[in-house]
Amino acid sequence: MLKHLSIIFSFFLTACTNSIFTSNTSSSQHQNSSSTQHPTQSSSMERNYFVGHWACEMNGGNIGSSNTVQLAQDGYVSYLGTFTIPKEDPLFQYQLERIGTWAFANDILTYQFSKSNFTRAHTFEMLKKIKTDKNLNAEENTTFDGLSAQMNNSSNRPVSLAVSDFTDQSFVITQKLPEMTRTGICQRVVK
Repeated sequence: MLKHLSIIFSFFLTACTNSIFTSNTSSSQHQNSSSTQHPTQSSSMERNYFVGHWACEMNGGNIGSSNTVQLAQDGYVSYLGTFTIPKEDPLFQYQLERIGTWAFANDILTYQFSKSNFTRAHTFEMLKKIKTDKNLNAEENTTFDGLSAQMNNSSNRPVSLAVSDFTDQSFVITQKLPEMTRTGICQRVVK
């Protein structure tokens, strides 16, 4: 089972850096950038609506993922993500830190990361299980090595997400992978 989950996670990371994402919203109307109106589902969203700090969670598959994203006015993005395998009763947990740039056009949010760091982020309970079970330990090492190599090979490719249902406090993201479609929601973090 762990080998199967490792393969799924590897596909997930590949898709995060490689796949094509489509939008479910219409771009038939464009708002004036000086307008104080908030976008609706039938209107096109403006890039400046995305500036800020967002907390996002994705559904779909056996991988749990949550992340925080800081989108700056100057186009800079800072991303910190946590992935658990499997999503229910996780055995492994990893953290992905990325920095780069972001853009928004045609209802697609695109990240171009210039630096990535993929690390282990196991809980104390996970570490205890991994250290006491030789097979689990070997599987975790194989999983981590494979995912690290995958991240190094794909770290410079753009990541694109379809955006829909935008409000000033949240938006929905859709990620179409070869084997599944993942959806998620991002909510504005108020400091």
